[in-house]
Amino acid sequence: MQGALVLSLSLFLAISSCGDGFARFASKIRNESRKSDRQRHVLLTAPGNRVQSRRWNGGYKTASKRLADVPKKKKMKLDLVANGVKKTLEKKRQETLQHVLTKAVIWKLFMDEYPNLEIEVDIKDRDYLPDVVDVSEGKEIAFWGEAGRMKVHKAVDLMQRYPDAHIVHIRWGMNITHISQPLEDHLQSKFESGELDLSERRGRFTFCSLPLDVWRFIDDETGVISVEKEDLEW
Repeated sequence: MQGALVLSLSLFLAISSCGDGFARFASKIRNESRKSDRQRHVLLTAPGNRVQSRRWNGGYKTASKRLADVPKKKKMKLDLVANGVKKTLEKKRQETLQHVLTKAVIWKLFMDEYPNLEIEVDIKDRDYLPDVVDVSEGKEIAFWGEAGRMKVHKAVDLMQRYPDAHIVHIRWGMNITHISQPLEDHLQSKFESGELDLSERRGRFTFCSLPLDVWRFIDDETGVISVEKEDLEW
């Protein structure tokens, strides 16, 4: 019986000793693994050894310089040229590129007829900021250009406030009849009811339709505007 107890005690001590050895061995392995990870991190992040993350490999896309690819949310400046004259326009966030370029097209199409045209200049009108306007000093407003949607009430206001002004309303992606019809119907109704008197008006009112892809008239590289009146629907 005593011999059995001695044997059991010896076996227990041997197993305990072995367990301590395994624990020390496992701890050594973990320490070596951490050391290896640190060495690998230092190696990979060294200036000469940095590599691109796997998820980006082959996924890089060069930013497009095409006007057709400009998102609506982007704010930017555009250097545009018409008949040798350069002008810088700002596209605001959430402003469509068509709106900016249509203002430039109006400026280009009428700059010879009205040499003092400017884009978005405050003329101290109490309600409206013109997209394109003639700013000849000491004279009545001779030209007012509108790019995009314009309510009929605004059109009538402009006709009455600036009786000598040539008003040009240009929209993109719409049939010319769809642009002009709302104002024509409104004027007809007001004339018949006697609510509107435009007898003092002497200026013209012109409608024009641009294609939806207005940027087709602008060179992506040089910003040169290449469009003539005969290219469009009036």
